[in-house]
Amino acid sequence: MKPLVTLFCFIMLFLSASGQTPSSCISAPFLDSFYENDVKDMALERMYTIRTADTGLINIPEVYRDTVRKGLASIFNLDTTLQADSVFRLYCIHRFPNGYINTSVVVMVDTTYAWAMQWDSLHTITGYAPLDNFMTRYGFTVAYFYQLSGNNHYAIINTNMAINVHAFGDSLSLFPGVLNIDYSNGHIGQHNNIMYHADSFRYYNFFLGWGDCPSGCTSGKIWYYRVDNLCSVFLDSVTQVVNDPFPVPIDCYNKLHTQIVKDPTGITIYPNPANDVLNISVSGANELYYFLLTDIYGRKEREGIMGSSTAIDLSRLTKGMYILQVRSREGGFYSRKVIKE
Repeated sequence: MKPLVTLFCFIMLFLSASGQTPSSCISAPFLDSFYENDVKDMALERMYTIRTADTGLINIPEVYRDTVRKGLASIFNLDTTLQADSVFRLYCIHRFPNGYINTSVVVMVDTTYAWAMQWDSLHTITGYAPLDNFMTRYGFTVAYFYQLSGNNHYAIINTNMAINVHAFGDSLSLFPGVLNIDYSNGHIGQHNNIMYHADSFRYYNFFLGWGDCPSGCTSGKIWYYRVDNLCSVFLDSVTQVVNDPFPVPIDCYNKLHTQIVKDPTGITIYPNPANDVLNISVSGANELYYFLLTDIYGRKEREGIMGSSTAIDLSRLTKGMYILQVRSREGGFYSRKVIKE
């Protein structure tokens, strides 16, 4: 069967269109928690599209993220209007980690360096402090090490963080023993996606694909949204090609709140109330976790990647209430109120 990208050239079923619908561009905690990496992905692609000099930065600047986030929030805040519940709450359409950002890097190394031999044993922490700190700061771990003909040695390093990996690679290449860097997104076939571009409007096309997606998705549906500078939303059209049974909704929004109640991740925070430092520990942790600290209005204050424990610096935050969220790769979610004294 032909992949969906081909089928869409022949079958375009117009399902709905809308006029202007006012909304709010204030981002909600759910959106910040579960779509921030998507926001970074869209923002970075936009940066390279307009060829800004900021593409040399590893962390994606807030000014680009905020523009993308506000438009996305405008659609999310419609709730059930214009089918916004479908793309965010029922089918939970994402683009990260299958979007523009690379999460995998192939590094050619010189094994005469002691740190490179540690990578050969799949040890991310090598004892070479500058490299170890750099890798840890951006959430990279050594996933695989192999040798090709000609005595060439390669390591595959992965991260769950949404960063500008090409800029990361530019800095990594300055470490002695790093010979070459190749970027691979590791994505096979077609995936769900949020396609973004901007002119006088911001455009968000939500693609839901199903069926034989390794071959290009044999079924799919696309919602075409447009957001103006006043955060009003237009649903210009919805198109679909259906060759397979329609997918069962994920219903991530309601499941998220169930997970918060069950608190499945075995996380402890202390002290609470806290003064300058808030500690987080995870019992029996054997993976990386993403943490996010926001104020009560959902504005991000701190974020990062952690293993079994970490300490968050609160010294520069004003006194008051904050929300701490911790997310695991398997979907476990923890949320607690934190008081800064």
